Amino acid sequence: MIIPVHKKYFYKKVICFLTFFFLCCTATAQDLLQLKLTVEANRRPLKEVLNQMETKGKFFFSYNSDIISDKKIVTVHAQEQPVEQILENLLGTAYRYQVMDNHIIIRSAISQGIIVSGRLIEAETGQPIEFASVYEKSVLSGTMTDVNGNFKLHIRQPLNNYELVISKLSYEDTVIQVQKSFAPQQPIALRKSVYMLDSVDVVGIQNHWLARRLLSTKSKVNSINLNKFFARQPFQFSVLPGISSKNRLGSQTINKFSFNLLGGYSAGVRGFEYGTVFNIVQKDMQYVQLSGLFNMVGGSMNGVQVGGVYNYVRHDVDGVQTSAVFNSANGSVHGVQVSGVYNRSMQLHGVQTSAVFNWNKNDVNGAQITGIINKAHNTEGIQASGFMNWNEATMEGLQFAGALNKNKELNGVQFTGGVNYTQERTKGVQIAGIANVTRKIMDGVQIAGLLNYAKVVNGTQIGLLNIADTTTGLSIGLINIILKGKHSIDINTTEWQPYSIAYKSGSDRLYNIFQAGGNLRPDHKMLSIGYGIGNTLPLGRKHALVQEVSINTIYAGNWNEQNMLSRYQLMYQYQLHPKLRVYTGPAFSVLYYEHTNVYEGFATPYKTTYPSFAVGSHINCWLGWTLGVSLF
Repeated sequence: MIIPVHKKYFYKKVICFLTFFFLCCTATAQDLLQLKLTVEANRRPLKEVLNQMETKGKFFFSYNSDIISDKKIVTVHAQEQPVEQILENLLGTAYRYQVMDNHIIIRSAISQGIIVSGRLIEAETGQPIEFASVYEKSVLSGTMTDVNGNFKLHIRQPLNNYELVISKLSYEDTVIQVQKSFAPQQPIALRKSVYMLDSVDVVGIQNHWLARRLLSTKSKVNSINLNKFFARQPFQFSVLPGISSKNRLGSQTINKFSFNLLGGYSAGVRGFEYGTVFNIVQKDMQYVQLSGLFNMVGGSMNGVQVGGVYNYVRHDVDGVQTSAVFNSANGSVHGVQVSGVYNRSMQLHGVQTSAVFNWNKNDVNGAQITGIINKAHNTEGIQASGFMNWNEATMEGLQFAGALNKNKELNGVQFTGGVNYTQERTKGVQIAGIANVTRKIMDGVQIAGLLNYAKVVNGTQIGLLNIADTTTGLSIGLINIILKGKHSIDINTTEWQPYSIAYKSGSDRLYNIFQAGGNLRPDHKMLSIGYGIGNTLPLGRKHALVQEVSINTIYAGNWNEQNMLSRYQLMYQYQLHPKLRVYTGPAFSVLYYEHTNVYEGFATPYKTTYPSFAVGSHINCWLGWTLGVSLF
């Protein structure tokens, strides 16, 4: 519905007027009791003194003559004192006062409990004690001393006996048994406890950066003073921390049901808690916690925690944490963390899923799923990320990443569109669109679109370029470089070209061959370049059987004409010296030629002096030989 502009202004004016009216009424109510008067009376009836106050203050008293004897003779000498203080001097502390319009209503406080007031000082120095907690633990009514050590506590519930407890960090607890309103003339002295603290340390949930800004100093100090006192209650209703149905002791209650109009602060919840803005729990939270913005728990959380923006648990989570932005657990998570941006925990037994970042300081036993980064110390399970998976120690299981998987050790399988990187040892499979890198030992399989590297390969490398220091396995690729493996220069002659030189790199199990050769005769010129793979099978200390397969392209006067020779050769090799070997053996060649053109001074590749046979119109096959020497 669209509200006209003039109506919007009208609503704003109404709201402003009501707010101003409420504040004015509240201020008037406070002003009547705090209005300062000068009253002089020497042994006069109470009624006469009250009439004098009404005349000077321009207000009226209302009271029941059955509970107040207005014929009582009183003496008062008050110079510019608040009305409330003058009344307490006249009547004592057994009454309470309520302001309505221009009337001050005097009511008995005895039927609704008692009023306890006093002043706290240090027994050793006589200095006032501020921020001390004063409470009656059976009815959960409490207050705190001010900077001068004064306190006043109205306990509304009627009891036969009241046990008043005074607590302050670094002081001995003091217990006072009272049966009626209590206002000692002398200050109450507290003694220092055996242990001394130079300063107050705020610990637990109160030390959280957000709680420090939401909790008042009195609330935080009260929690510290009463750190060993907790009470169980069926429910608590709060507007804000410190404004609740449990008054100042709300932070020390463990509730079954807690409803917070804006936000609340309690000792714990064993049931259900809802806050329209936030919930703060000092100890443990069990079952269900819901908030519009954030939840903060100083102990452990067992159940379901749902925050519009942020969830924080200082210890362990057993259950589900879900928020639109950030979940944090300083202990272990046994269950599920779901956030729109970031999940953080010390240890995970379950599932973490976020759009941006999952981080576990220790171990993951389960699954991490994120749009950008998963980070853990050890992982046993699954990591899936749109960009990067990172384990500071061991990964056991499966890793899927769009760009990068990084681990200290891998026992399992890695898949990525970019790079797999293992700092120490890989036991399993690395599959990458670009590169697999294992800095030390590879036990398993590396498959990459471009590069595989491992210092020691005990398995298989499949890629365009495979590099290793040493290998006991197999490297399959266009280029295989074994830094401490086979590197030789071969010079040989064959039946189809008299001169050839080749570089062979890899291992005896499988090596690459890069070769070039030709014929320099003026009337029979020819040039060839080729690539092949080979294998050496030792037959003894100096004897070996060598197999090689190669493919060569031949230039015979015209680069545009394709002449392709495929060749298999089986050779016997004898070692004359550790760096000198000779070999010879038969060969079988298959030549594909595109044309039968003859160019002056060049050879005709499709013609051979050896017995040959044709397979179709452009393929010749024949038997030949190879004789060569291998250096290094």
